Amino acid sequence: MNGMRQIHTDNSGYSLVELIVTILVMSMVTGMVVMLITTSRNTYKIVNTDAQLQGEVQTIKNFISEIAIEASSNGEFSYVTSEGYTNKCIWFIARENEETDILADSLRQYCYFILYEQKDKVLRYGRIPASDPRIVKNDRILNPIDFTSTDYEQLMGPVAAGGLGISGDKYGLLANYIESISCSSTKDSRTARGLITVGLRLEYADQEYVTTLNLEGRNF
Repeated sequence: MNGMRQIHTDNSGYSLVELIVTILVMSMVTGMVVMLITTSRNTYKIVNTDAQLQGEVQTIKNFISEIAIEASSNGEFSYVTSEGYTNKCIWFIARENEETDILADSLRQYCYFILYEQKDKVLRYGRIPASDPRIVKNDRILNPIDFTSTDYEQLMGPVAAGGLGISGDKYGLLANYIESISCSSTKDSRTARGLITVGLRLEYADQEYVTTLNLEGRNF
């Protein structure tokens, strides 16, 4: 039939070169997407970790600042636990901020403890009246001359064993991720006020955060 049109179809499909090019382009696009997602996740992780560590530092700073400004004296001691860990404790003698009756200061003085536990990488806190005989020997407060590591460990240990119950106390948890802490105090030559310097090193998710807190005490 001369009047019928002939329909030609091309069943050749894609060539090998076209398939290779397509695969290469898709691989490049996929690689870029994966790289973008990985970068975004890493950036989020870093930012989130930094925020977590800064939050812990701010908690510590707020807590110590309130005590330090009312402190009349402070010190620190270290001890090796029976498990072989080295714990460190910073202490302050201070009265509560809300208690302003100067005549009653001697009755309202407390000894505040901030204990770093190496095993758990945490800071814990506690307090007792400054007149408690457990912290005084030879008229000196918590002096390393008068206390051994065993004495300090017992003092920080369970109440049932005669201690203060600070070590291991979940209700006295102040901060996590602590790698080390240090404390020193000097006098400001201009104002004659006490200056307290607290050094902190924290680590979380393979990220390290090091900072120094400079605090002022008005009573020592």
